[in-house]
Amino acid sequence: MAKLKTALIIATMAVAVAGCQKKRPDTLPPGPGGPVEP
Repeated sequence: MAKLKTALIIATMAVAVAGCQKKRPDTLPPGPGGPVEP
């Protein structure tokens, strides 16, 4: 149960970070701050 909860939190944070990068590229510049960018 703990593993599932942890995985859900990690996935949620990853999606949030990706969304922030798409909305505000000035706040989170691509590169060291965003490994999610292709």
